[in-house]
Amino acid sequence: MRPRFLDGGLPDGWPPAHPADLPLGADLPPALPPIRVTGRVRRRRVSVVPMVDVVRSFPVSRPPAEVVAYLADFSNAVAWDPGTVRCERVDDGPVQVGSQWRNVSKVLGRETELDYRLVTMDSDHVVLRGTNKTATSTDDIRVVASPTGSTVTYHAHIEFNGIAKLAEPLMQRVFEKLGDETVEGIQRELGAP
Repeated sequence: MRPRFLDGGLPDGWPPAHPADLPLGADLPPALPPIRVTGRVRRRRVSVVPMVDVVRSFPVSRPPAEVVAYLADFSNAVAWDPGTVRCERVDDGPVQVGSQWRNVSKVLGRETELDYRLVTMDSDHVVLRGTNKTATSTDDIRVVASPTGSTVTYHAHIEFNGIAKLAEPLMQRVFEKLGDETVEGIQRELGAP
């Protein structure tokens, strides 16, 4: 027989489908309720993947088509991403889903190399995913038209692997700061209204 939650389940709307669905500054729900099993009370174990999530929404003065084209070409990250040291295209042809880049970033004084791939490119949405042994980084970018150009919502999601998982609490703070610098860089390159 499977144990059941005494109160019938998780709080309404929990877990969210995606971390970006949580409102900024939202509190996490209380601890999961205890499970009663053969007269003893046990706590439910929850597996948590160490990750960093940073979301920023901000205006730029260019129209959505130009913003999507610029951000989808990850070679441009050298100009706007504060951590990027080098970012070179490793394939040929037009930038399209499947295009690949080798990105060298420097965080906390240490260089790391990720292989990035463009996984989504729509008129209002770009997703780039970078991987190496220690992390998977997903840059999920949405662009909507605004009266002064566009509004960009940039969601950086990094999942750590192996021993790198231990660095997650520190890395959340580091990437929050980099998120602010990324906004400044993109607005510098695409104009701030």
